[in-house]
Amino acid sequence: MDVTRENFNSVFPQIQTLLQTCDFYAFDLEMTGIEVERLVGRGGGPDSLAAKVGTFPHKCRFYSTPFDAFPLKWEAATTFSPMQFGLAIFHKDKSSSVVKASTFSWHLFPSFHYGDTEIRLSSETIGSFLGKPGCMDFNAWVRNSLLYAPRETVASAAPPVVVSDESLIAQAPPGEVPQLKKSLQLLQKFATDNKNNTTATTPNKTLPFLSQPAFALMLTKSKSLGLKVFSGAISWDHGGSGTDPTVKHQANLLFEAMISSKKPAIAHNSWSDLVFLYRAFHSTPLTSYGDFKAKLRALFPVLYDTRTLVSLDSSVEFGQVRGQLEKTFSAFKSKHGRTTSIVKNEAFSEGNGAAHNAGYDAFITGSLFLYVSAEMRKHEGLTVELFNGVLPVYGSIFSISLHTEHDYLVQAPAAPVFYCIPAATVKGGGFVDRLATVFDNVGLKAIPMNCGDIWTEWQHPVLPLASHCCIA
Repeated sequence: MDVTRENFNSVFPQIQTLLQTCDFYAFDLEMTGIEVERLVGRGGGPDSLAAKVGTFPHKCRFYSTPFDAFPLKWEAATTFSPMQFGLAIFHKDKSSSVVKASTFSWHLFPSFHYGDTEIRLSSETIGSFLGKPGCMDFNAWVRNSLLYAPRETVASAAPPVVVSDESLIAQAPPGEVPQLKKSLQLLQKFATDNKNNTTATTPNKTLPFLSQPAFALMLTKSKSLGLKVFSGAISWDHGGSGTDPTVKHQANLLFEAMISSKKPAIAHNSWSDLVFLYRAFHSTPLTSYGDFKAKLRALFPVLYDTRTLVSLDSSVEFGQVRGQLEKTFSAFKSKHGRTTSIVKNEAFSEGNGAAHNAGYDAFITGSLFLYVSAEMRKHEGLTVELFNGVLPVYGSIFSISLHTEHDYLVQAPAAPVFYCIPAATVKGGGFVDRLATVFDNVGLKAIPMNCGDIWTEWQHPVLPLASHCCIA
């Protein structure tokens, strides 16, 4: 379902309920650009990323450490903007193998109400990536986008804290206390009963007549609740604009509903998505890579990246599955689609969605999570919980762990590195020699390869699989 400004008030309560009751949700984000190297003229040259990579000790993006990669991704997130968000919410049937998926998507636009008036587009991302047929409806992006703003800015613009009835009643003329109490109760009841109905109003003279001093106290209460009173009738105060004030930041309400649910979140190759999401909804910058880890694990205490999960040795029979999401999804579905039945409530199914439509990608990401989880259960002791917060670094051989201090995880089978005893003999040829040089240049220990069975003596207690190597 497409969520727009027009249907938001009716759809949002449904999404809230689904998130609060789900087993997990999956999300995907599309942006107006993803890499700073596409910006001509920035950083003193036509390829700023290449210039910056040239300052790395290892001179190569593929070997860039998380500390190298984070500033570049943060610059991209402050340069470009999210433009579409996809959310797929999954509920497992406790009595069967059926899983129900509810899929939503909405376009995103920075809220000009809070001063964010500039959007930068990457011609390559828009032209060759999102511009393909079926990928992105740019007209809908302009017409129907939900607006977003930094959470801190929205909070500072929120109505004042609701004042207590007791403090107001204590100031009222004694003879008008009963009428004021009744008025305050009616205001509170209206705000509670109509919290999702911004067009609600009551008949005239709903409120009892009050003298000027008591009326002023009643107005204090109504303003603190975001209400207005006219001719004794109660309605929401839209600031005189005739529009719902949440229109200024409807996307924020969806983001808050998602993270406040504290349900497991699933994403695919999520490094970029997470940095862009944080940047969109926060005015306080991430000051360092360590700050990035701390803030993200607070927002997403349980987060699984399907790119990590499909790269384990348990998935070796599926071949090269670290490429396109839809291709990986199809490979796992061909084996587990019959035993894990996913019922779509609407919109997307394999073959009729569009790659890089955020709603479709969110749906197949969540479905892939179910299929790869089924594959992992075939291996004793192998569970998805072992990989909570393990994320691949975009464009690098490394993965990170949000919940531990380990920031140099290398995954097999695509990466030809194993975690072995430091004294083992390095084998493997030129690639390994170059990799060892990279680690030496950035102050890491060289990584021996092809150490065979001795790896088990050095396995890490949190990531006990040969498919991850923890580089000290």
